[in-house]
Amino acid sequence: MMIGMRIQREQSYFEVSANNVIEKCYYGQHYWSEEVRENIDREYVQRIVWDAYSIKDYPKSLTSRLFYSEKDNQKLSDLMMKKVRKLAQSYSEEKAGVIKDKE
Repeated sequence: MMIGMRIQREQSYFEVSANNVIEKCYYGQHYWSEEVRENIDREYVQRIVWDAYSIKDYPKSLTSRLFYSEKDNQKLSDLMMKKVRKLAQSYSEEKAGVIKDKE
């Protein structure tokens, strides 16, 4: 029973953390008004990248792989990383545009 609870906890942590990263990426890309853009800085994007890479391949335990579909976990991980890359690229392009505008 303890093993089952541990497996469920690992899986829940992965799913909730991945969905939180996806939500932050969505917020960072779709709610960029002038006021919000000031709050979307390099540190915000970097924290999202760190969060994403820390859980990218989690959970790895054999028991988790036996009870949960690795394919579903990989699909969620791929979606999360796609959103993170898109946010980072948008942020880079935004900052490059701001620098060009100032010159």
